[in-house]
Amino acid sequence: MHEMKGLIDTVQALHNSNFPRSQLYQIRSLLERGKRTAILNYRYFRVKLKQKEQQILEEHFEKAWCEAKTNNGNIAPWMFIEPHPKTNKSEDSSVYETIWRDLVDIYPFFEPDTAKVAAEIPTQEISQ
Repeated sequence: MHEMKGLIDTVQALHNSNFPRSQLYQIRSLLERGKRTAILNYRYFRVKLKQKEQQILEEHFEKAWCEAKTNNGNIAPWMFIEPHPKTNKSEDSSVYETIWRDLVDIYPFFEPDTAKVAAEIPTQEISQ
């Protein structure tokens, strides 16, 4: 249940940051081309975002889901999974997984939290 709440919070954060839906689908399609291609595309897209949107991704996606024991989470959108002790422990047996497909699948079922978004928009004083 804890991971389900985290997944929902991540989708909500993507909505609240106006994360482009087209990019969700593009990154999902690149997952099939391998870990390096997906990492490169994700990092390229992340650098093009505004600073606030980058922080939202870092806090609600990378730190929450992608922290790697091998390199402090620099492999987003992938997570490193410890191999089972009974399996071969060679470098080739490293296992990575991602929640990106899950994010894309449940994204349409959520809307931006308008109360939270409105609270973050600075109000302007009207002087007369």
